[in-house]
Amino acid sequence: MSRLDPLYRPAFLPGEIILLVLTGLIALAAIGSSVLGGQAVDWLAFAPPMIGGMLLVVVGAFVRQARGMERLALLLIGVSIYLTFGAFVAIFIFMFFPISGVPIDPYLMQIDAFVGYSWADAVRWMAQYPLLGAALAFVYNSSLWQLLAVIGLLALMRREADLHRFILTGALALLGTLGIWVLAPSFGPAAMTSVGPEVEAAASLVVNEAYGARLMQLATQGVGVITPETIIGSIAFPSYHTLMMCLTVWFLRKTPFFWPVALFNVPMVPAILIHGGHHMIDMAGGVAMFAAAMILSRWVVNPARRSPAFRHRPV
Repeated sequence: MSRLDPLYRPAFLPGEIILLVLTGLIALAAIGSSVLGGQAVDWLAFAPPMIGGMLLVVVGAFVRQARGMERLALLLIGVSIYLTFGAFVAIFIFMFFPISGVPIDPYLMQIDAFVGYSWADAVRWMAQYPLLGAALAFVYNSSLWQLLAVIGLLALMRREADLHRFILTGALALLGTLGIWVLAPSFGPAAMTSVGPEVEAAASLVVNEAYGARLMQLATQGVGVITPETIIGSIAFPSYHTLMMCLTVWFLRKTPFFWPVALFNVPMVPAILIHGGHHMIDMAGGVAMFAAAMILSRWVVNPARRSPAFRHRPV
């Protein structure tokens, strides 16, 4: 069947090709850094989800070309790229431990103090309301599931340009966040401040003193072997959780799901600050990184630049 045949269904859309290439590049960067830097990685432990991700891509391409099931193809390929890219970036981040720079947290805490914000005081206040702390912890931990839900909704609505911009914005922002963190590492006030185990328990704190201690151990000693169990969130500025919130709300703004999702994410703001153990400026950095990545993704994923071979919209 010719590519100019109106019934031709390409295996991958232009946006998917861009995302697959970007995923391949970060995979090469992670593997190359492991080999050249001598950092051990338990690749066998990471193999099942990565192989599963590749199978999803193959199945997605098949159902698109052979069955014309475009919605399912968008869903399978989108989920695969999102999870596989994130896994390789997580591995790549740990290549930079132990860190070579000096953490900038003392300066960020000075900014907090200037605007009248104290993470420790906020945690102590929330500890007085255990149900509130548990509710905010639930909202905070929902971020990844919300992103996966957005992929599913955009795929079902066949908004492929928005779907690919959504994934690309998250990917570019994650790389930008990593770049800033490598040059100016930060770990958040939870790694620098103790509020006591009783307060942590009452507040249902997600990023607690033990979590912060683990981050500082990684910063000074590194990790012997990178495994799925050793990977934890480690970047404070810019806040990627803030960026995830922006992604979810922004890309649903023209759908019936916008207002329910937007209202659900209102408490995400205090949840990120308190449960995420973030400085106030971390969230501002996350918003700025989202905006920059979103503008770039709109330029990269531009349906108007498609070649004739890609202009057919499968049924």
